[in-house]
Amino acid sequence: MRQIRRRIGEWLPREEDVVARFRKEFAAHARKRANAAQTNSAVADLAAFIRDDPVVRMDFTRAIGQAREAGFKLGYADIDEFIVLLDAMLTYAPPFSESSLIHCPVNALLDWPMVMPSGYALFRDPAFNAHLKRVLNVWSAFVSGPYSREHLNTRSPNGWFSHEADSKIGLSQFLCDPAKPYWGYASWNHFFTREFKPGARPVAQPGNDKVIFSACEASPYNIHDNVKLQDAFWIKSQPYSLIETNSDISSMAGRLIA
Repeated sequence: MRQIRRRIGEWLPREEDVVARFRKEFAAHARKRANAAQTNSAVADLAAFIRDDPVVRMDFTRAIGQAREAGFKLGYADIDEFIVLLDAMLTYAPPFSESSLIHCPVNALLDWPMVMPSGYALFRDPAFNAHLKRVLNVWSAFVSGPYSREHLNTRSPNGWFSHEADSKIGLSQFLCDPAKPYWGYASWNHFFTREFKPGARPVAQPGNDKVIFSACEASPYNIHDNVKLQDAFWIKSQPYSLIETNSDISSMAGRLIA
């Protein structure tokens, strides 16, 4: 029976078999790559931290085991194998896909261990999260650089400028130049945060500071009345307080809270 999971934010496909297939295929690539590539220092530091902290090592080992015992195909069987895959992720630029688009590859690796009983303990550990943040910052730097443009081309089915992608995205709405290499985009992130052409998305009442505009290609997720500065509400199924969403929120409180 096909497993469907409502993944937060929809950054991964809902069908578990699609994500499991991605993990399996990526694991094969990562293991082949490991024979020739040097481990990134941020990943090596994370591996050393896990190795040297018995509680973290225990929680991670158990989280992996619990996910595998529950029947999920992770693409790795232990921490050492996970590290190999994580290192390969740092040079991964998402290809276009009509059916199995995976924007956040690290989420695909940790999707199930994170929600296991031992995973809840592991991902509350500040030191572990600090190391993981360093790793994610390295990936962020990669997708912000020129080597991340592997799939910024017109080749089907994985090119972001292919006919299949264009039919989903509507590239004519955006500032780009097909005559230039990579259509003028300097990186994957540059493409991902591409700008609309002037007038493509008219702004309603631009002079009215009481109107809140969407800063990206999105629609309102939820509307809640009488919100307090310290109040519980949910974004993508996660609880937040208004004061936690912006470090400058206190100075903006008078404008945001009636």
